[in-house]
Amino acid sequence: LGRAPVLTPLDVRRGLRGSIMGERGRVTGLDEPSRFLAVPVDREGHRYVLVVGATLENRAETLASLRDQLLIAGPIALLVATGAGYLLAGLSLRPVDSMRRRAASISAERPGERLPVPRTRDELERLGHTLNQMLDRLEEALVTERSFVADASHELRTPLALLRTELELALRHSGSAEEL
Repeated sequence: LGRAPVLTPLDVRRGLRGSIMGERGRVTGLDEPSRFLAVPVDREGHRYVLVVGATLENRAETLASLRDQLLIAGPIALLVATGAGYLLAGLSLRPVDSMRRRAASISAERPGERLPVPRTRDELERLGHTLNQMLDRLEEALVTERSFVADASHELRTPLALLRTELELALRHSGSAEEL
């Protein structure tokens, strides 16, 4: 910088009292903005202000490089993360889809069918056990209902047969009473 001062006289007075930091948009001898630090120094009984500084061009270049890297790597990282998330979600939901397909095929015509339960030791395994227990209860209720209907049907056959016989006899006798 040669003999060009970096600090104003006011900055020198402040620098003699304590450390100061600042930025200059333009310093004589430099074509770019710079940052400085001024600290008081005692040497051989005299108090001086020591000034060190650096241009901000390196910082600007670093930020520009970072921006360029983020513009390129950011979308690529986003696509990779999205793809990985999609694959992981698909893999983790495969047991759910297996349970769904089996549940769609279960009917009263084929008793005893149950859902496949994955050995995951998590909510999915507990859900599979719970749904299978529900299917057990529904199957038991269906068996009970069918048994009740069969018993009721059997119990009603005899009284209905008797009523039918009595009606047929009554109709026969009513026909013979008209002949007289």
